[in-house]
Amino acid sequence: MNTEAEQQLLHHARNGNAEEVRKLLAAMARMEVVADI
Repeated sequence: MNTEAEQQLLHHARNGNAEEVRKLLAAMARMEVVADI
């Protein structure tokens, strides 16, 4: 089962929203959200 963060990451990546993808990846790096990518 995908987490909310994974769903958001896939959604933004599919739609070409690089800024939102960058924000999610930065949040993952800060350990604020968890996604198995």
